[in-house]
Amino acid sequence: MTSGEARVIRRQWWAWAIVVLVVAAAVAPLVHTWLTNPDDQRLVDLDVYRTGGQMLLEGRPVYDYVTPAPQLLPFTYPPIAAMLAVLLAGMSWETAQWVWTAGIFVALAVTVGFSFRRLLERQDLRKYAPWLFALLMVVCTYLMPIRDQVRFGQVDILLVALCLADCVAKRPWWPRGFLIGLATAVKLTPGVFLIYLLVTRQWRTFFMASFAAGGAHVAAVRGGSRRTRWTSGSRRCSTPNGSARTRPPPTSRSGHADPVVPAAGVADLADLAGDRGRGRLARVPGGAGRVPGG
Repeated sequence: MTSGEARVIRRQWWAWAIVVLVVAAAVAPLVHTWLTNPDDQRLVDLDVYRTGGQMLLEGRPVYDYVTPAPQLLPFTYPPIAAMLAVLLAGMSWETAQWVWTAGIFVALAVTVGFSFRRLLERQDLRKYAPWLFALLMVVCTYLMPIRDQVRFGQVDILLVALCLADCVAKRPWWPRGFLIGLATAVKLTPGVFLIYLLVTRQWRTFFMASFAAGGAHVAAVRGGSRRTRWTSGSRRCSTPNGSARTRPPPTSRSGHADPVVPAAGVADLADLAGDRGRGRLARVPGGAGRVPGG
């Protein structure tokens, strides 16, 4: 390494340190807005994840509980998601909000870095790479998908980062396909990448992803069953102090009670659509607690 290259590296290090501060300052207004709004409207999806982890810690049926009113959102994710959420349930609500929000921006940084890697590595732009990265981070943050990630405390950008890293990392230190499998185990949507792997005939990666997703699911069901059943046949509402109160099963538009979420962790479609619809309505200002036909 020449002395000139060493000086460039030192300048880049300082530039990246400044970039972190610049990005933090630029996104601070957005974070402040959504982490200081009314508590029952704040990071409601994160509350769903924590409720699943809390019920698992307390040995209660995970799929029989919903978040406190006015949201009343059920846990509809595969069992491994509840086990991972135990870490969040062990934190205070305030700590979990900050840790989760920081994780969203770390995942966004990974996503931006991989997505714009060719641009950032161009020789003629290399010395401007930190500032270009900062610009991309700030622009992406204020686009609606990431604004909603911060507002509701969603998991999607974390899953995007896992799948993207698995697909485009040049020399991954993990078995390629493992991160796609993990993301699919947490939420079923990333399973579309299994179809992509099949179409592109990446057989080894496909089998690794399938093994990771299936193995995580089996491990979660077996591990969780030692502490609790996944469902007991009645819906309950988790309250902030950890107690619970029974509520009747949600009613569908036909007027009949929807089936309770099965123990395997995949919600009945009618039940899922009804609960998610109520959750979206509760997120709208002035719509909390108002249920169509209920």
